[in-house]
Amino acid sequence: EASGDAKVFGFGFGLEGSVKATLHVKHTSQKTEKSSEKTSIGFSLGDDDLGDEFVVDIFFDKRYGSLVFQTISGRSACPHEVNTLANEIPQIKISKYASQFVFPGEPMVFEVELTNMGVGAFSKFVFYPAQSNGRGTLSVFLDGHPVGEDGTSVLMKKDLLIKKEVVITRGPDAYQDSPVDITLQSKCEVPRDIADLDALAYVSLSNARDDEGKPIIEWIQPCPSVKWASELNRDKGFLINLSSDIQDKLSVTVNNPDFNNGSFIKKRESGRLEHVFLKYRKMGKLAWLRAKRTPVEDRTDINKDFTDFAASYAVEDGYGYSTLTWNIENRLIPSGKYEIMVETSCTDLGGPSDVNGYRTEIIPGIIDRSRPQEYGQPLPLRDTVIAGEEMVVMFTEPLDCSLPLSFDIELRIEGLLNFDKDNIDVWCEGRGIGFQINLGQIDYKKLLNQDFEVEIGRIGGESLSNIYDSNGNSLEFNVKFKRTFAAIDLSSASTSFKLLLEDFPCDTGTDIDVATDEISKEIVDLADLKDISRLSIDEFSCNSHGRRASAQVHISSAMDQSPRRMLSGDAKIHATAIFKQITDVITSESARRDEERKLYMMSGNEEAAQKSIRYSVIDVKILPSESDIEKFKTHSDNEEEEHLLYHLALQTDLAEDTGEDLKELILDESRKERLEMKSEIKKLEKELANRESGLKNTLETLMADMADRENNLETLVRSNQGADHKFMFLCSCAFVALSAVLSIAAFIELKK
Repeated sequence: EASGDAKVFGFGFGLEGSVKATLHVKHTSQKTEKSSEKTSIGFSLGDDDLGDEFVVDIFFDKRYGSLVFQTISGRSACPHEVNTLANEIPQIKISKYASQFVFPGEPMVFEVELTNMGVGAFSKFVFYPAQSNGRGTLSVFLDGHPVGEDGTSVLMKKDLLIKKEVVITRGPDAYQDSPVDITLQSKCEVPRDIADLDALAYVSLSNARDDEGKPIIEWIQPCPSVKWASELNRDKGFLINLSSDIQDKLSVTVNNPDFNNGSFIKKRESGRLEHVFLKYRKMGKLAWLRAKRTPVEDRTDINKDFTDFAASYAVEDGYGYSTLTWNIENRLIPSGKYEIMVETSCTDLGGPSDVNGYRTEIIPGIIDRSRPQEYGQPLPLRDTVIAGEEMVVMFTEPLDCSLPLSFDIELRIEGLLNFDKDNIDVWCEGRGIGFQINLGQIDYKKLLNQDFEVEIGRIGGESLSNIYDSNGNSLEFNVKFKRTFAAIDLSSASTSFKLLLEDFPCDTGTDIDVATDEISKEIVDLADLKDISRLSIDEFSCNSHGRRASAQVHISSAMDQSPRRMLSGDAKIHATAIFKQITDVITSESARRDEERKLYMMSGNEEAAQKSIRYSVIDVKILPSESDIEKFKTHSDNEEEEHLLYHLALQTDLAEDTGEDLKELILDESRKERLEMKSEIKKLEKELANRESGLKNTLETLMADMADRENNLETLVRSNQGADHKFMFLCSCAFVALSAVLSIAAFIELKK
């Protein structure tokens, strides 16, 4: 900043570094006898901006009596004065352009050079990003810092080149936009339109050109996405079975979420998109196969055989939905479990996988055109079964075992009894249905040696029940088979059952021995039994909150001559008869106590109602003697097959769901077990041969040793024939002892 004073033509003036330039005019008058006027003019020139300097010529206009100023040199800014050098002349240019191929998840990076071409030693500029006709979704960063519409300040030295990194990121779904214009302006000047700027202070950032050749900012668009629609999107799966209206076709609907920017066909014609294929694979496989569509007459294009939603035959509606039909004829797609997905594929540019393709979520599905069938013979594999023994029917496919069970079941003894779901305990699991008659209300001896027939499926013309596989296909023909109940020896059979007691006074502190004794006495009193020793009770449990208890009751056989037996009145009664006697009394007594309980409740006597214990019986088992079990067991020739079938009946995760596959699997399992058995037998035979060889060698060695010792002894005896008899006796004893030791050793080796 400079200051000074001078006089020109009698007028004084000063120059100083101030932003003010003032002109003072002072008029004064004084009344005297002589009139006169005096005018004094003063002025000050200056500029507060650091670095501004001016050279000014001052003239006096005699005509008007005023001063005239003319700037002839200097330097200035904010604003730049005429006839002075500019302190600030911003210059910006692009030193490094962004790549033409920028992937969607990457930023677009430019490098610019900033320079002050003015004469000022230091200057502050403003870096402004601007965009005309843009979508407003781009973000600009300068050296990692975001730059908004107000720009950011940049301090620059004279003639010092500064490199700056300009990063542009895109907004959601914005892959193409107009260029970003960058201006570098003096901080103290009002931003001007690009048209008013010096060409050096403005650059336009772009990395590509559109179809008309105009510059644009563009990221590589990822391959178009596709979404499931309609039933497949709602159900997240599919099922084709014998109940399906169409069994050889599957309608597939997809949605183009970017339909506003063009259909799949348009994107294929003008962009990178090549195909939008429906693909499938069998569950457990890795390779995906293209799904074929329904037969077409046009064979000029091999791709027309496949379900391609970007092909000319695929029509999208006004909302971007398109439907094609997958040809699932049995010759192309056999029954099984499958996975499907839709995949878009684009021209390969490298980079991330989603740039060159897109896949929907994988949807599982089942195609099952076969009915479940009975496999093999019902288990156990014998014509005679013990009443109460579990029987199992095996099927070629996993069954629908959801509750309530969907099928009917009957066991019929002609002219005697019919059993159905009400008195047959039935289970369903995997590929098998198992059942056993409920023995709780039956006189067991009536079942002995009785022929019976079992039927499972849809029984009766009005029934809607049936056996269904896990995919909803029904059994075509009912399962029917005949068997005979074994004539077991009831005198040697025992019985067990679980006794349930409601409103039984017990808690966690109840003594188990006391409770079981009380239950035993209650049973004896109810059934009027004379021999309490035939009863044994264990597994007692108590639920104090529900006032419920349970216990396992066992009735020993009539052949059990236990010394604990107190009386002999029941000694010869079969266990099944005693059980029948107990259940009959429990049934009638329960009915009586239910009525009694209702009366107590109606009269408001809840305390008395709760004292009435109610009984029920479950899990009844008739336990034949060991001799009967041996007598009626499965023949040894069928044991291996029976064991395998029991195992497979519970399986739900086998590779396929058809009878042929199951048959082959069973054969494979059987072969495998036989091979393992043969291998084990060979190993044992080899080990036995080695042991026999070792034993033979050992025996030969022992015999040779005995012969040598015998020869030695004989020689000794001959040489001592004249010796006394006592010595000879001792030698004989030694020989006998040695022979005994060698014999014992040989026996032990043979035992091994």
